[in-house]
Amino acid sequence: MRPANLTDGTWKTLEMIVLGIETSGFGGSVALRSHSRTLSTRTLTREGRRHAQTLVAEIARLFKDAELNPIDCDLVAVSAGPGSFTGLRVGIVCANTFAYSAGARLIAVDTFLAIAENAPPDVQNIQVVGNAQREELFVGRFQRQADASLDQPEELTIEPVEAWCQARAPGEYVTGPGVELVLEFLPDHCRIAAEELRHPTAETVAAMGERHSKQSAPPGTTLEPLYLRKSAAEEKLAGNQGRS
Repeated sequence: MRPANLTDGTWKTLEMIVLGIETSGFGGSVALRSHSRTLSTRTLTREGRRHAQTLVAEIARLFKDAELNPIDCDLVAVSAGPGSFTGLRVGIVCANTFAYSAGARLIAVDTFLAIAENAPPDVQNIQVVGNAQREELFVGRFQRQADASLDQPEELTIEPVEAWCQARAPGEYVTGPGVELVLEFLPDHCRIAAEELRHPTAETVAAMGERHSKQSAPPGTTLEPLYLRKSAAEEKLAGNQGRS
């Protein structure tokens, strides 16, 4: 059952239905969640992540699997970056369009925080890394708090691969899609995430959206991807303009 919008602008969350969209990497997934449990999930192929029509079709199948109507959706949680330029753009546009048509609220989820959420509960210091190209990394740092939540003490950074690896402290947990880039340089005292924990999932994105639903934006809002660096095409264009 869809929660009712109250006359004072607030809304009930008891029956909230959340759609999670994750398209930041080479693959992707979509998930439906309600009452703190996952109702249905679907995995996207690499090509599916790159094409809006395929993503929309998978979302339709997702609701059908859960025996729900898309109009029942109350909140759309979308992985907002950093990540693949094409994947993020497709996911964000789809989230904006779907939320508008369903009258659902929207929330952007930090992709690196979604990855950090996969870390085992005993991990205290988490380093999430992604490929920034040019032998550089996107780096997100997270710390486990007393209540088991994760805090991000500083903004995401871009750092040289070897210099970042040399600065790692004993016991740090390293995860993310950029792990393969750092394995040969990391000191032995670091803890490396299992491969299946290095990537975000729509289930986690939906769960985070559900947990932070009070921070969501109202229907009609337009979200934007988090890009830490211009795409190769944009940088090439800027370089050509600078030389003209």
